[in-house]
Amino acid sequence: MIRNIVAYQLPHGWPHLAHETAELLSRRTFQGCGPLDTAHAGFVPPRDDAALCEAIAGRYLFCHQHEEKLLPTSVVNEYVETKREEIERHQGYKLGRKQIKEIKEQVISELLPQAFTKKRRALAWINNARGWLIVEATSAKRAEDVLEDMRRAIDALPVAQLHTEVNPARAMLRWLADQEAPERFSIDSDCELVSIAEDEGVVRYSNWDLSGEDVQYQLTIGRSPTLLGLTFDDRVSFIMTNRLELKRILLLDIVTGGQDEADDAIAKFDADFTLAAAEIEGALKALVGELGGLARKDAPDLVDQAHAAIDNVMAAGTVTFTGIDGGALGIGNDLDPLYHDAKRVVLEQGRPSISLIQRHLRIGYNRAARLIEQMEADGLVSAMRADGTREVLAA
Repeated sequence: MIRNIVAYQLPHGWPHLAHETAELLSRRTFQGCGPLDTAHAGFVPPRDDAALCEAIAGRYLFCHQHEEKLLPTSVVNEYVETKREEIERHQGYKLGRKQIKEIKEQVISELLPQAFTKKRRALAWINNARGWLIVEATSAKRAEDVLEDMRRAIDALPVAQLHTEVNPARAMLRWLADQEAPERFSIDSDCELVSIAEDEGVVRYSNWDLSGEDVQYQLTIGRSPTLLGLTFDDRVSFIMTNRLELKRILLLDIVTGGQDEADDAIAKFDADFTLAAAEIEGALKALVGELGGLARKDAPDLVDQAHAAIDNVMAAGTVTFTGIDGGALGIGNDLDPLYHDAKRVVLEQGRPSISLIQRHLRIGYNRAARLIEQMEADGLVSAMRADGTREVLAA
């Protein structure tokens, strides 16, 4: 039902009820393209017999529709060329650029009323309990079409794309290097690795064993993941991007197999949406938690930090991850009460992995990273290699 999403934070919540939201969205009701319009967009009911905004299972659901005329350039040029040749034969001289431009505008005006149209619909919903606005879109650029019409209808829409303390690209790099996803997640078989050097190209893996040496080699030469396939709780699989967008979302059989069939189309739509939204939000909430929670407003841009880390990989062969405050993680801080427990886990397993400590001690990503950095400062584990891994130095 919903294959791609971009999520936004509503810092002040949503102050309107469903019927109030519907009334506001009616300012940008979809009207369709007129005879000379090339495109038009606006809001339509999300299903039959619905208002512009429907309250379903604690969420406010609405739908944005975009329509555009399909007028291929080749067809326009062919008509323009025919008219140009006809006029030149009649007048006996070649036409200038200005005259040809006028002919093209005339041709477009004549063809637009006959052109086929293409419609695109995007569901969007507000979960006020979480303070989220989620848009069905393949990218933030496509989602912006929906947000733009919302701003025109509502006057003010203070939203920001979900931004976490730990940059998703940095986390995906660690997960691939450790060959282990965080608790409740598993790494699937799709990945995209990009080098910061423009001439190095992109490496994509599809239906591939990502634990193989070839993927590890790509990490050692400075490529960083921008897409990674994940499964959450064996319930929903998706592709996560370095902007925390979810693509190719698929609810697995364990979720859909136990769903009762609704008696009518409206009830089925509501049930399908409620199920999909709950599973997507559950996976997204868990991801945000694994990425250190939502970023503080005064925190530096972690995307820039991630790019700097990739620069270090290419220039020096190592990556130094710094804390939010700019200092090395765990250095100069008081000893964490869980330090000795974390040390025991690492020594017993023989593997200094952040996700390993997270799973055994049931703590967040940032705290586990600080514990590893404390072990490095004490000489128990090595500094991070270019591929993002470490080794145990002391027994």
